[in-house]
Parts: sequence; C-alpha cells; structure tokens
Amino acid sequence: MELKFRKRLIFIAVAFALSSGFHTSPVSAEATHSDSCITYGYTFDGYGHYSLLASDSIIIGTQLMIESNCGSSELKLNNRTVNYFENITIIEVPIGTNEIEIIHDSKRFEFKNVTVYPSANVWQSVENPEFFDPDSQYLTGADLSNKEIMVSFGTGLIIWGLVTMVLWRIINAYVDKNLCEEVRA
Repeated sequence: MELKFRKRLIFIAVAFALSSGFHTSPVSAEATHSDSCITYGYTFDGYGHYSLLASDSIIIGTQLMIESNCGSSELKLNNRTVNYFENITIIEVPIGTNEIEIIHDSKRFEFKNVTVYPSANVWQSVENPEFFDPDSQYLTGADLSNKEIMVSFGTGLIIWGLVTMVLWRIINAYVDKNLCEEVRA
C-alpha cells in the first residue's frame, strides 16, 4: 500500500515538474524596468583573468572596460576626467591605488581604494625571476631564493626542536619506568 502511494506521489511530482517547465513564457524572464541604468566595469589581462570593479578591492590587469546603458557618461580617474563615452569605453589604469568615478546624467558611481596589479600569467611569474610585491618593490630571483632558504632553515630548526623535546620525554619516561631500580647494599 505504501509503495503504491510513493510511486503515485513521485509520478505526480515528475508530471508537475515537466508540465510547469513547458508553461513558462520567455517574456516572464525579461526585466520589468526598461529604463533602468546599469553600469559595470571590469579589467582583463589577456590571460583569461577578469576582475569586477568594486570599492576597496584588488583588480588584476590595467585595461579597464566600462559598459553602460545610461547614455552619455563621464569617467574620472583620480579626480581627473579621462574620457566621455556613450555605451562602452576602455581605458588604461595605472598600477597602484586609484579612485574611479563614473558620472551619468542622474547617477554617480564611485569606486574608492581600488588597487591595480599588472596583468601577469601565473605560470610566467613562476618562471620569471622578478616578482611583483604588493608594496611596489620588485624582488629578483636571488632575493626570493634567500627568503626561501631562511624559511626552510627556520622550519627545520623548529621541527628539530619539537622532535628533540618529544623524543627526550619518551626516552626519560622509558628509563624512569624500566631501568631505574633501588640499589641495596
């Protein structure tokens, strides 16, 4: 009895799911406000990395593309007007921390504290002897090698100390338990 009920319930659920998929119209998926203003910006670096523009963020790549459906717009970079555009624009953003502002007729978008890193292929940065440091200092392969040597030396020293302490306690416990006896004369 219960098995029949489960089969019937599953059949009804599947039939409802299939039938509801055929009745939805594509019109219901459209936006309800056709006059809404949408603006977004992103960077791309040519290696498949895309970073969406946001305040207090880090983006990779110096080519900033801004797309908008708000009509004519003004683009300011670090409080200087760099471009007027209608729908799409691409600008070159300097490496470092920037402030980007997009001004439309009725809206204003501000992105503060946007840190830009240069475009880089991850595998090329591994093979390349120079590495971009967030403090804008370029490290050579020798500097990275020296840091790696110090880190491995410190790790080895810590592991040696821990192993020595643990083994010392195990050996002392064994000696105290098995080898210490009272000597009677």
